[in-house]
Amino acid sequence: MAGYFQLKDAAGGQFMFNLKAVNHEVILTSTLYATKAAAENGITSVRTNSAIDAHFDRKTSKENWQYFVLVAGDRETIGKSAMYSSSSTMETGINSVKTNALAAATEDRTRYDKTYLGQLVARRTGLSQADADQRVTQVSAAVKKAADDAAAKAKEAADIARKISAASSLWTFVSLLLGAFCASFAATFGGRQRDMPMHLQRTI
Repeated sequence: MAGYFQLKDAAGGQFMFNLKAVNHEVILTSTLYATKAAAENGITSVRTNSAIDAHFDRKTSKENWQYFVLVAGDRETIGKSAMYSSSSTMETGINSVKTNALAAATEDRTRYDKTYLGQLVARRTGLSQADADQRVTQVSAAVKKAADDAAAKAKEAADIARKISAASSLWTFVSLLLGAFCASFAATFGGRQRDMPMHLQRTI
């Protein structure tokens, strides 16, 4: 049983894909593509180039992790691997790409087919196909931006809530510390009062 390509939407109305092994582990992540068709061509390129060992560039990160980059005949990057702790595990990842890519089916996780939407808009509005495609791209980018902005605001709100919670915890600790200090002081003062001779207590 082979793995599969998972084609999906990316930021800014772009597309990308992952090659996954049978256990659903990601073994290759593509670059970003402006169109779905270009991403599909990228999948075809993986199938072609993964059969050529020389098209796997073995690399080492600044943190000394091992990883590989799959390139086309013109040395253009097609996809990158995850980080591996050793050269041997990286080679296992390369062999997994070679084994899975050729027969891997494509699982389409895109939210919609832009080509179809462009045709639909052109048919219903009378716009030219080029104008309709452009309108679809603009709307999808605007929707994506709105979603990204909402996610950023949600993160900002969560950060503020976390800071408030931390400040509240700090003041609670300070209050408890002051309470303990006051109790200790009162106990010490009371003890001194108790141990003081009676005639001195009357004077105080």
